[in-house]
Amino acid sequence: MDIDDIFREIGELGRQQVFYGTALCLLNLYAAMHMLQYAFVSFPVAFTCTDANNETLQNACFNNKRSSCARLEFDVHSSSSIVSEWGLVCDENWRSKAT
Repeated sequence: MDIDDIFREIGELGRQQVFYGTALCLLNLYAAMHMLQYAFVSFPVAFTCTDANNETLQNACFNNKRSSCARLEFDVHSSSSIVSEWGLVCDENWRSKAT
């Protein structure tokens, strides 16, 4: 018995196979949108870092450490993202890519 005989016996493409194929395509679409959403929710936002001596830096931290900033101020007048909401700047920036 070869594969053609099996297909003639059970039928080739039915409603159930179309349903399974459609469900798998929808799952792949969901995964693709999930991956693409990071470009829209984790974009960088301008910020100001102020240390304990009232020295300020724009879009940078002292020694590239977020903990060196006594105060972080984000420019969220135009837009905000998870970077500004959670303070993911300088050495914490990798977390915005991992969320």
